[in-house]
Amino acid sequence: MSTAQPQKEAGFTLLEAMVALAIVAMVVTAVLAIRTNSLIDASEARNWRVAREVAQEILSELSAGAREDPPEYNMQPAAIPSMKSVKKWAYQIVIGQERIASIESELDSADTETDSKMSDRRNFQRERDDLRRARDKGMSFFEYREQTQLEEDERLESEEDVPPSEDEFEEVAVFVFFPNVRPGQSELGHFVLKSRISTMAIEGLTTEQAEAIQAEEGTAGEGDDTPPTGDTGK
Repeated sequence: MSTAQPQKEAGFTLLEAMVALAIVAMVVTAVLAIRTNSLIDASEARNWRVAREVAQEILSELSAGAREDPPEYNMQPAAIPSMKSVKKWAYQIVIGQERIASIESELDSADTETDSKMSDRRNFQRERDDLRRARDKGMSFFEYREQTQLEEDERLESEEDVPPSEDEFEEVAVFVFFPNVRPGQSELGHFVLKSRISTMAIEGLTTEQAEAIQAEEGTAGEGDDTPPTGDTGK
């Protein structure tokens, strides 16, 4: 008569359970990372799309001369009316090729400066360059800074004094700033759209209004050259 063999109990050992848990954790982590990256990509793409739409709308208004408040040459960033409830969204209208290039350079530099040490180093370099230029001109640092600011103000005034015309064009750029959603980047991202627009459209004037202003400027200029009346010595 044969005796029955004892059956082995089915189940997982502790090592097998730990391996299974590790595999599950790796899979879940990978899925979450893919999902997070997908959300970041979608948010980033949405910000760029909205920024482009905002810039196109503002440039279209400027080109058509339909903007209620004409932009100033030294206009500072302003909140986007349609996105007041969204923090950090803003736009800036910049007129003039030199100003546009200057702001682009500053923004590019800001994107590469990820900590305060690099920013302080860059500011120190600027001050050192200004000090060298001041010494070359026989001026103190503060005198050079003050003269530079006065020259910039005079340049802005001279540009603003030019009467608007349908035949005179200025390069205009619209910078749209939005919050960065990707880790490791600067706090704000920016999108820029450029176009050449007539000074008449920038000021939001009609052809008749621009011609009237030109006529007034011309009359005033001719009046300045008129010799004074009085005793001619004859």
